[in-house]
Amino acid sequence: MSKTQCEVEILVRGAHDQIIAGLMQLDVGQLRQGLEWSRANYGKLDIERLLEMAIELHEDAGP
Repeated sequence: MSKTQCEVEILVRGAHDQIIAGLMQLDVGQLRQGLEWSRANYGKLDIERLLEMAIELHEDAGP
């Protein structure tokens, strides 16, 4: 079971990394719009946190 959990964790983390990389291709306005859409359609899901992280990364990067 531990090995399965480890493989699942690797897969999930890899998917998260790919999603963040894709989200970073969007600008902050698009990310904020996506965050509003996510909240209206899905509630609090992991994708919401990923959008928040991408916004933070953009804001931390500056102009």
